[in-house]
Amino acid sequence: MNNSSDINIKEAFLVTFGLTFNNLGTGVATSITGVSIQFTVMFTFIFSILTIIFDQLLAIKSILCYKKLASLYRHQFYG
Repeated sequence: MNNSSDINIKEAFLVTFGLTFNNLGTGVATSITGVSIQFTVMFTFIFSILTIIFDQLLAIKSILCYKKLASLYRHQFYG
C-alpha cells in the first residue's frame, strides 16, 4: 500500500480478487444453507452500496479532521 490517493493496477487486481472470493463464498454458503438466491443477491447489492456510501462519508470526515489538526499543529508550532 502506498500513500497516494490513486489506486494502481496491482491494488485494483487485489481488490478485484478479494471481492470475487468474498462473493464466491457468499454464493456457496447460500446454496448450502438453502437461502433464496434472489434474496442473497439483493441483500449483497444493497449492503455493498451502503458500505461504499458509508466509506466515502468516513473518508471525507477523516480528511477534514486531518486538515483541521494539521492547521492547528502548524499554528501551534510555526506561528
